[in-house]
Amino acid sequence: MSTLGFRVTLCLMLGVGFACGSLYALHQIVGFDQLQMLQKGFEVTTHGNWTPYGNLSSGGLGNTPGYLSVFVVAGPLMAWDSLLSPMLALGVLMLAAYLLLDDVIKQAYGDYRIRLFFGVLYWLNPWFLSEVHLWNPSYLFFLSAVHLWTVVRMHQTRSLWVTMIHVLAVGAAAQLHLSALILFFMSLYLYYRGVVRVHWGGVIIAVLIWLASLVPYFLSVLENPGRIYTTIEGEDYFLGRGLVFVYPFLKTILYWIRLGSTFFSRQLVFLSNFGWLSDYGGLQSFVEIVWKTVLVSAGVVSVWFSVIVNKFLWGRIKNKLVRKAGPVQSINELLMIYAFAGFASLIICGAISPISFSWWHVLIIFHCAILPVVFFTARKFSAHASKFKYGFGFLAAFFIAVNLVSAHGSGRYSYAHVLTEYQYSLP
Repeated sequence: MSTLGFRVTLCLMLGVGFACGSLYALHQIVGFDQLQMLQKGFEVTTHGNWTPYGNLSSGGLGNTPGYLSVFVVAGPLMAWDSLLSPMLALGVLMLAAYLLLDDVIKQAYGDYRIRLFFGVLYWLNPWFLSEVHLWNPSYLFFLSAVHLWTVVRMHQTRSLWVTMIHVLAVGAAAQLHLSALILFFMSLYLYYRGVVRVHWGGVIIAVLIWLASLVPYFLSVLENPGRIYTTIEGEDYFLGRGLVFVYPFLKTILYWIRLGSTFFSRQLVFLSNFGWLSDYGGLQSFVEIVWKTVLVSAGVVSVWFSVIVNKFLWGRIKNKLVRKAGPVQSINELLMIYAFAGFASLIICGAISPISFSWWHVLIIFHCAILPVVFFTARKFSAHASKFKYGFGFLAAFFIAVNLVSAHGSGRYSYAHVLTEYQYSLP
């Protein structure tokens, strides 16, 4: 593929992704999570009150700490007083996430076709685009991309600034969602494995900055301990729940497999609908049945494929996971170890979590879960180059179709809702 052909295709892919993302943003159904964030944002723009904590967390774990989840809404609103401004800012962060990851894939492979394949697999993926949604997990794509990008840089050189950015990315994620603990465990493992060069001065400075940002939160906790933990009657929440019950543990593993497949979340598959179609003669019901059958069938097949590619990955890194295995030989090998770090950290967090993971708890490692698919495709590409463009085109078309349908009718989106027409006022 020529450089010009790559650039044209890339621009087309980015444009289609922005169009689909815009539909998701405009048609999102405003619910409890969105109202929490909007209330705190408008408290800033209307009264100048900055709330030192974010949304309520699952499992009775109180509010997320710090100002960040308030700033991501209040900042754009102060620049442009419109409900579209936080969504536009989110879109920019999601684009930045893709560009950072593309830079990593470029270093690992360089081949334009592999980069475009990754672009489709990441940028057009409904797992990704359906999160152009005003809630905390959506912002984790950018921070998880920064995490990987800085890991590659820390592998290449010891830098004060890169180490600071890496630690601050984990800390920022912790102010948005508790699934940030997955990134923390990943960093610990990568340091143990010896694949990153840590500048301890950068670590200390970043931790001090992070702690300083949490001082107002700690003061609010002194006034109301419920900011950290709240008791929920009738719920069996406790640390280590995944070690006691089998289902949460197996569910965590399955989510890793599903993130690398087209078996999307329940919101996109089983709650998809065609309410905008006429139901004359049962047309709407018939189309819904056919559509869900296609999604489930494709999902089941892709789950099996995801198992195969993860087995492929394991066969190539199982002897390279401990420190004594020696130095990493390439960026490609580093990414394989990084993907394993994501899986292992997910299992650890799923085991100690007081709740069973849901799909939004694992979005933070979406970029890790699709790496095995990229490895497998790159390995098989040379032997099947002539067929690659057809598979590439089919995958892109399938993703676009799912995005268009889901943005107009699914669990969190409806053609009948238009964000710009939503009237919000402080309670």
